[in-house]
Order: sequence, then C-alpha cells, then structure tokens
Amino acid sequence: MTVDFAGQKLVVVGGSRGMGRDTASDVVAAGGSAVIIGQDQQRVDDTRLAALTTLAKARQASWGSGEDWVQGGA
Repeated sequence: MTVDFAGQKLVVVGGSRGMGRDTASDVVAAGGSAVIIGQDQQRVDDTRLAALTTLAKARQASWGSGEDWVQGGA
C-alpha cells in the first residue's frame, strides 16, 4: 500500500530506530516530513541522515540525475 504524505507532517515518537525509523523514512520518501523524537541524539541524527538519503534517492528515481536541470530565476 502506498500512501501520499505530500504536504503533511508526522511526529514519530521512538523514530530513531526500528519501526519508528522505517516509518520516518517512508513518510519522507512519500513526500511528507517527519519530526523524529528519540532518547539518543546520535541515533536521531543518524535517522535524519538516512531519511534525507532516502528522499534524495526517491527524487533521483522520479526526476532523473539532475545533470540536465536548468535553474531559472534572478
């Protein structure tokens, strides 16, 4: 089952390991954001990095490598 979390924020208590960590990563990969709460700051930081890596891989799979993107603006 795929859930779209675009524009939504989920608070994950116990999100620094186990099912909480997997849930946080899944939410981020599905376009949402996750507030991760855990007892060990290092594990929380590691989970944040893992979630960002998951997001980057999901975006790359969906948008391509980005090598041919054009930045517009000022």
